[in-house]
Amino acid sequence: MLLPERMVRISMLISKKDLDIAVQALLDTGAFQPVSRIGEGKDVERARIMIPSVNEAINRLEQYMQLSGYPSNVISTSPSDHSVEGSGWFEITVKLLERVKDLDKRFDDIYRKARDLQDKISRLEPLGMAMNVLREFDVDLNGILDGDILKAYLIISPKDRVPRILGAVEKRNKLYLAVEKELDQDNSVLLIVTKRIDEEMGDILRVERARELEIPKGYPTNPRVLADQIAKELSEARSELNAIRETARKIFQEVSKEFITTYAGLKTAREALHLISRTKDKGRYSVIEGYIPKSRLEPSLKLLRERLGDNATIEVREIGRLEKNLDEEPPSKYSIPKRLEVFKMVSELYGPPSYREVIPIYITTITFPLIFGLMFPDLGHGIVLLIAGLLFYKVIGRTNSSYKSLGEIVIYISIAAIITGLLSAEFFGPATPVAKALEHWYEEALHMKPPLAIPIGGEASQDAARNAVILLIFISLRIGGATLTASTLLGLINSMIERDIEKMLVRDIPRLLLFLSITIPLFAYQNIEAVGATYYYIASLPGASPPGYIAEVARIMLFIGLIWILLGEVVIKSIEHGVREGLRSISNGFMEFFDGILILIGNTISYLR
Repeated sequence: MLLPERMVRISMLISKKDLDIAVQALLDTGAFQPVSRIGEGKDVERARIMIPSVNEAINRLEQYMQLSGYPSNVISTSPSDHSVEGSGWFEITVKLLERVKDLDKRFDDIYRKARDLQDKISRLEPLGMAMNVLREFDVDLNGILDGDILKAYLIISPKDRVPRILGAVEKRNKLYLAVEKELDQDNSVLLIVTKRIDEEMGDILRVERARELEIPKGYPTNPRVLADQIAKELSEARSELNAIRETARKIFQEVSKEFITTYAGLKTAREALHLISRTKDKGRYSVIEGYIPKSRLEPSLKLLRERLGDNATIEVREIGRLEKNLDEEPPSKYSIPKRLEVFKMVSELYGPPSYREVIPIYITTITFPLIFGLMFPDLGHGIVLLIAGLLFYKVIGRTNSSYKSLGEIVIYISIAAIITGLLSAEFFGPATPVAKALEHWYEEALHMKPPLAIPIGGEASQDAARNAVILLIFISLRIGGATLTASTLLGLINSMIERDIEKMLVRDIPRLLLFLSITIPLFAYQNIEAVGATYYYIASLPGASPPGYIAEVARIMLFIGLIWILLGEVVIKSIEHGVREGLRSISNGFMEFFDGILILIGNTISYLR
């Protein structure tokens, strides 16, 4: 499936006494998605008012489950086996919220205690770590920690920012005392004694992403004594927190049936209220509008007819991909092979494809591991990533689907790194014994150097090293040109599907010409010298001559694309709205012109990384 599923717009006219039955039936289809706009009427307002209360109740129950050690993601809403009549959903929601109050009485007190303990632990832990590092200073700092003239600042800072912090302090006060101790691999603890400069110090730490630690009132100011006291308090707090969690677990076991039923019921009620909030009030009738994938239309209509019979008027209309002037964009629903689902989150970092767009996941599935493998070609690193991926997928991912998906992605990219690592004969670098053995195998068994290896050291000639580097540059540019041209072509296809003629003419076609002018020479010539000569020529640099007719074609395409980008919108606007309106858009043409050049150079060359 290269495009999202076709969607059908469904409109239902039902009497108000059947509204709750209709809502339950639509939920049970598992495929209905209401329109995005808010509806009209008293029921709509009541639903909108109740939804925040339901969300708050769900959040509290999830916090209780987390405290009890019960994962909330294993509880799903189960379809009801009965119909609800009258104003059922409002009544059900009110009853569920009352049941939540009963559960609050069981959990609220221990939850508050647990939250206070967690706050205390999170507040004391960094201070305790810092004091542990400074425990060799067995002196009382009370006089200077908060003095009127001198002040001791306790700071946690990234190691690389320490010189900048000290330099900034020295600019404000030449006389100061500073002690730096390593906190961990990335951070240091700083004890700076200087003239009181609270505001300036705050500015310095904010710029350098460091933070000042405060010793709470009532605590000792001797670092050694303070470290011991904090360690004791943290131990007691953790023990108490564990006891509270055990108590919460026992309470949850006692009320688990009621708890799970209430939680699942609230999630279903939230969906029902959301759907009601999208209905239109038509006196004694209500109108529900939304979308159902075409593939699920027949079973959904069958279910609606079974539940509602002749008490509902249903209108169905398929949404064409080329339709214009719709009141809203149809939802985008698509399915992909299970093994490719993990790349969905990578692709959707830039947003899901619209109803009319080509699904980009299939291309991402190829380019993401490929580019990673070429950037990190090392067998040893690939094996480490593979082990980490399997750990996330098999162990940590058992109770967390996000970690499982992350593990699957890491497995894919590790395989790419392993393959390119074998092709480059690198195992934690090119000079390890395993890497040397791989290189020796290539020479003895295949009578060749590793295809992606860059020769280093005394055994390789300068020409061999230069040729290997040029080969990698050539491969990178080919991958970059092909990827960028393919993505631009997909944009053009999307515009064609949407019949967005203006976008095609103003942006998509000229940008495709630009990328083709760069990509065609990369694949037309088999050596990078000819490609370089072509680029030298099409850039109109002094003394350049075309290495062949392909260079002439590429140059013409480049100039046409640039001129088209510069003046395309001006011409289109002039034809549609007159010359004056067209001239007003010339600034857009200049912006697109320079943006196109930056994309052309920057995006292509970036693949060399």
